[in-house]
Amino acid sequence: MHVTLLFLGNTPAQAEAEIRRAVKNISVQPFVLHFDQLDFWQKPKVLCLTMEQYDPQLAKLVDALKKVVVQCGLSMEERPYKPHVTLARKVRRRIKTDVDTIEWQVDCFCLIESCSTADGVHYQVLQRWDFENFNSS
Repeated sequence: MHVTLLFLGNTPAQAEAEIRRAVKNISVQPFVLHFDQLDFWQKPKVLCLTMEQYDPQLAKLVDALKKVVVQCGLSMEERPYKPHVTLARKVRRRIKTDVDTIEWQVDCFCLIESCSTADGVHYQVLQRWDFENFNSS
């Protein structure tokens, strides 16, 4: 499971290498996300965990990543950021149920490649950046 920070899509190798180098300069503190809502998104037909509010460190991280990507010559989506965890795809209707809050400790972020296969989408971690290492580098 993962929380998407930015979706890059197909990225040229040169831009990807520049992004990997540039994100080393991003500095945020570890934080906790509190997923407390079950949402159904009609158009993509997904069931996901979301939250009403989130830690300002997450917004700082997403904004810093967007700046890096734009500086590397890629364009970004303009829609508002909505952190979520996709639980199920091809869902037909909203499910009404209470959800206990799930706390997710965040102390790193990763570059992940999504690979479509006959069995569905699989995710491969290409690189990981730990928050505590940022300030010491």
